[in-house]
Amino acid sequence: MSPGASAAYPRIQPTSLPGGRDSALLRPLVSPSAPAGPAGSSRGRLIPRAVRSLLSTPCARRIVKFNHKYELEHIFSFGAALESPPEAIGPVAEGIRVNFYCQGGEVTGPKLQGRCRSVGGDWLTIRTDGVAILDVRTTLESHDGALIAITYSGVTDLGNDGY
Repeated sequence: MSPGASAAYPRIQPTSLPGGRDSALLRPLVSPSAPAGPAGSSRGRLIPRAVRSLLSTPCARRIVKFNHKYELEHIFSFGAALESPPEAIGPVAEGIRVNFYCQGGEVTGPKLQGRCRSVGGDWLTIRTDGVAILDVRTTLESHDGALIAITYSGVTDLGNDGY
């Protein structure tokens, strides 16, 4: 057996079929008289044409073009009433932490209608450089009773006086 080959994974070399019909078929580099490998080994079997073409061509960057125009579609909008005043946690390592809790709201749109449940809220961290990091989590209830978990985040610059 050649260096780097094993009975389970023999090295592969190009050969040709008798009669010259196909000049680039691949066969394992193991003689027919070699001891049998483990069950299911590829000793003596030809590799299919699709695999052969992948193995015989150099790796090249393939460019795939899609002829699809991306469009945005309005599904729904929602508004929520937030508890006032917010819960001020105060200074933490990242800045100042303020929590706004959801009191409910309405979901309207062409594909979804319902209400915003009075769970969840907006967690806001105002960093010392005036940048605010928003983390929102709430639950919507559709008109047919399905519950939908909503989570999103955002970043905004409140300016030099933001902190």
